Amino acid sequence: MYSVPDFSGRYEGTLLYEYRNEECEVVTDKMQHIKVIHQNGSDIVINSWTRLSDGQLSSKSTSIEASIFKEKDGTFSIIYNYLNEGNYELDFCPHYGTEVLKLIENGEGKHLVGKYYTERMPFQTKGKIDLKYINKDLCHEK
Repeated sequence: MYSVPDFSGRYEGTLLYEYRNEECEVVTDKMQHIKVIHQNGSDIVINSWTRLSDGQLSSKSTSIEASIFKEKDGTFSIIYNYLNEGNYELDFCPHYGTEVLKLIENGEGKHLVGKYYTERMPFQTKGKIDLKYINKDLCHEK
């Protein structure tokens, strides 16, 4: 039996995304990303938001099921599926997605880095996430 690290807290950083538009061109960009993780001995819940270029928060994503696992290099990662509630004012439909985030602890603090993909319609998105641990504040954005 091994112990797992505590992922709990607020993380902020960037989400790099890409998708193919209706002309089959690859569109890429980045947004500020916020993640709040609640972890206890029997459960882990991850809530996420992105901040749009105008400062407005996007729709909320909440984990449906999450697992922590030990990598071959001795580090730990979270893999989870989520449901994004959508935002009809911004014309974002609800969608499911998956993230795999590796916990990195070094002299620069605690970080989560990884990848994600969605089944967002009409364009499936995928990308990379790079977040820095901010604090233990577990308050939600909205």
